[in-house]
Amino acid sequence: MASEGPGAKATKTNVNLSTADLTLDHYVAVTTEGESAGVKQLVAEDFNQKIQATNAVIYQVRVLGNCSL
Repeated sequence: MASEGPGAKATKTNVNLSTADLTLDHYVAVTTEGESAGVKQLVAEDFNQKIQATNAVIYQVRVLGNCSL
């Protein structure tokens, strides 16, 4: 086993910062798009519920003649 401490031999590691930066940018873009999609879905569901509620009221007034809203 290699020892880890002050006397341990250091190894050099080259890191391509350009690739790391692109990877991070991609991760942020994908995460943000996922969050945006989630928000869009919530807004769409809320909008659909409001439309259905409005249609129900219109049906009650026009078809059933129920004006006690």
